[in-house]
Amino acid sequence: MVSIEIQTLLSQHKYIRSRFLQLLKEIEEYGKESDALHFRLKTGSSERAHIGWQMLHCAATYDRYLNIRLLEKEVKDRELVENYASGSTPTASIRVSPELIKTKLLETTSAYYNYFSNLKIEDLDEFPHPRIDRTYRDILMILNWHEAEHMGQCQITWNSFKALQSI
Repeated sequence: MVSIEIQTLLSQHKYIRSRFLQLLKEIEEYGKESDALHFRLKTGSSERAHIGWQMLHCAATYDRYLNIRLLEKEVKDRELVENYASGSTPTASIRVSPELIKTKLLETTSAYYNYFSNLKIEDLDEFPHPRIDRTYRDILMILNWHEAEHMGQCQITWNSFKALQSI
């Protein structure tokens, strides 16, 4: 049985994800999803990562965090991690679709939920292994924050894209 605290942290993540997917649905319904998903907001002399990259970055983070950092194995989807994990360069030349985003988010998060759903409450404040500097509790909270942060970046990029369409 999943502890209340772990269940709460996973429920919080599921809520954040539902907002992420709602934004993706809004983008699809707008009718210009390819343009919107690859729009890069200019900030001074640089450009921010596009919405498609931000969303797939979250998927890549779950693959990398679970497999490399926690399980000390290889990632499941090397191409996803190479193109969208931290350290990769956001590029609009790799075209993504809403279906791809949904599939990758589901694949990587399902394994993450499964892993943490089987964690014992007494292990929550333990480190997964000596080579990692965060407890299981820290990891759950950081990954919730991480997805919420990227949700905000996607939202501001989406709002900017829509505003520029009316100019």
